[in-house]
Amino acid sequence: MLKRRVQRLVGMSLAATLAGCHIPANSPFTGLAQLRPVATPHTNVLPPAAMLQHPGPGVEGPGPGIIAPASYEASIEASGYGPGGMGGPVGMGGVLPPTSQIGFIGKDGMQVRWDTTPGGGFDSTPLVTPGRYDFPQGAIYRLKLTDIEGYEGVELYPSLEVAPVTPRTAAYLAHNAVPFQLTNEDLDQVTTGNFVTKVVYLPDAEYQELA
Repeated sequence: MLKRRVQRLVGMSLAATLAGCHIPANSPFTGLAQLRPVATPHTNVLPPAAMLQHPGPGVEGPGPGIIAPASYEASIEASGYGPGGMGGPVGMGGVLPPTSQIGFIGKDGMQVRWDTTPGGGFDSTPLVTPGRYDFPQGAIYRLKLTDIEGYEGVELYPSLEVAPVTPRTAAYLAHNAVPFQLTNEDLDQVTTGNFVTKVVYLPDAEYQELA
């Protein structure tokens, strides 16, 4: 059965894709060398560029305050990580890539887990919402959501994409968390078999007073 894809364009530094299906713990996701949590550095969650520029009928792109995401591979290389993946060399001096703080908000009491080892299994210490966590940039993370108020017994397995910082968004990220929020409408869409993609746009320095 064809599933209707729901695009909810709210932003760009963080992208979360929710699906109602189960993702096995042994899914072929690889991690960045020596990073915790485990991540996979590929771009496959953000909507196509054409959709970001024209999110709806009569609606043009996000405007001059929005910066296109930088290359993921370039971000990883700049942080000292090569393409070696798991077991690859750590950057010079053991420097880890920069992080973005993700703020998980509403439903209160929801538990969020992610992979911390290459074997998967969502073996992190549960984060109970509302809560925050610093995720390395330029990677995609598998999440497991449980204990969702009003959706008892439902387990969701979204992917979270954290884009690399740009010089024009660095100041904003240094002082703000990027929100990850699920509404009742989002949850209803997912539990009825649809896909939901949420994107968070960040303003550049010139427009931050308006953000």
